[in-house]
Amino acid sequence: MVRLTSLAFLAGFVATAVYASSSPDLAAKKERAMAQLSPAVQRYLATLDESEYELDLDGADEDEGQLAERADSSLQDAASGAWKGCKNSAVSISFDDGSYDYRQNLLDIWTGGHQVSFMINGNNYRCGYDAASVSGNRRALAAGHLIASHSWGHYDFGQAGTSHDIIDRQIELLEEMTLKTLGIVPRYFRFPYGSFAPETSQYIRKKYGYRIIQWSDDSGDSSGAPASQSIAMYNRFKKGEQHLVLNHETYESSVKQVAPAAKKALDKLGVKSVTADKCIGATVSPYKVKTNPQKRDSSWTCEGKPRPGQPK
Repeated sequence: MVRLTSLAFLAGFVATAVYASSSPDLAAKKERAMAQLSPAVQRYLATLDESEYELDLDGADEDEGQLAERADSSLQDAASGAWKGCKNSAVSISFDDGSYDYRQNLLDIWTGGHQVSFMINGNNYRCGYDAASVSGNRRALAAGHLIASHSWGHYDFGQAGTSHDIIDRQIELLEEMTLKTLGIVPRYFRFPYGSFAPETSQYIRKKYGYRIIQWSDDSGDSSGAPASQSIAMYNRFKKGEQHLVLNHETYESSVKQVAPAAKKALDKLGVKSVTADKCIGATVSPYKVKTNPQKRDSSWTCEGKPRPGQPK
């Protein structure tokens, strides 16, 4: 019997996992879970005692079951496995491209039972190892919001010449960063620009165990839509509808004008935003690994790593 106990790891506690080593099925699950982690993550966990980290053993099983269940649904694309909507009339608000200057504003806005998802990069508007980025991501995680991968450098995975080596580097550098700075490895991933081939999505899902999250509603901020247009979109929402909404935390108007109006619209409906994992009805951890963050050292840098939008 597996017992996974999540603790408040950001407050200095360690999430624990107790394994029954005599169970072949359990051993196989652990082997598969470890194989879906980046090499740098595997190497680090090998230096720890099993009591010092929590390894999610059931995420792959749950994901396979969900795909089979929803294969013909408009909520999940059968070819790629990407989710493009919420189950059970849920509403899920997400913000891409951070952490950035307005993170604390968003955290101050999305309170009162609302939970949102932050799809973060390692090197985009700002380096993810910078003190401000680390602080913003830690505050979001501690507040119960979801941290998900948006790739290392906001690379366009849909462009020609995107090899598995490029995909691996974009995925693995982000996992290394979140492990070091936050003590977590995300299970949720969103493609920059929503651009990808089904084969790419399947590769990421199979190799890394990721759940791909797209969107059903776009605020339009990245395309230059004025705040009034984005607010009007939120005001059209009705109770009982499902919405998986794309926003970006790098636009001041999206944070300081649209976000408060969006929260007001949801409060008026009596609806709370949920994180992406709850949006799709997941019941297991949204993180492949939980442990304590590491101490800052010389490896906490974006130097020598892919620049924003670049494969190398």
